[in-house]
Amino acid sequence: NAITAIETFSERGTAGNVTIMAEDHVHLENILSQGTQRGGDISIESRSENSIDAQGELNTFSTEGIAGNVTLTSPGNITISGIRSQGREQGGNVTVESGTGEINSTGNIDSFSGQGLGGNIDLNATESVNLANVSSFGATESGNLRIQSRTATVNTGNVTTQAPAGSSGSIVINGEEVGTGDLTSIGTTSAGAINVEATDGAITTYDIEISSDGTIGDLILRAPEDIT
Repeated sequence: NAITAIETFSERGTAGNVTIMAEDHVHLENILSQGTQRGGDISIESRSENSIDAQGELNTFSTEGIAGNVTLTSPGNITISGIRSQGREQGGNVTVESGTGEINSTGNIDSFSGQGLGGNIDLNATESVNLANVSSFGATESGNLRIQSRTATVNTGNVTTQAPAGSSGSIVINGEEVGTGDLTSIGTTSAGAINVEATDGAITTYDIEISSDGTIGDLILRAPEDIT
């Protein structure tokens, strides 16, 4: 268990990685890894069904280079207050995986790069997935977003991929029933596909936009009940 803030910092180079591995429940506050050239990776693993509870934000930053990856894995429930991986040249990948439980996030999950590549975001659980906004922004290319519950509902805020000077990534959302905010894929050279599937219920969503000066991906909404 970690109950206080954790920070690694490098004024001129690479920040250290933060790795937490526990046989039991993990409870933690804010984690920040910040380096001028590279932000460190944040990796949290609980091997217990008692889960991961991140009450503070998990952030990795690089002011000049590449941000770290953020990875959370547990057989049980995972609770998040927000994740951000931001690098000037590249935002890191974000992976959250619950083997038998739920994923719940009260804050946004973002990968961001002001000049380069946004990272991929992969959120996968057996039970329900409940999220605020999820986004990958990269000036020249954004990452792909995948949000999946294998046996229950998925509810999200706005889900966005955006690349003002390149290709935006795809958005894939799967669950027994799916509810989302706005779904947006915007790129200049190409825009990624949006694919939402409910296996045993309805899809409820708001505005959907796939926009590009070049090629655009397909929009697929598939459900056995209403799509609204």
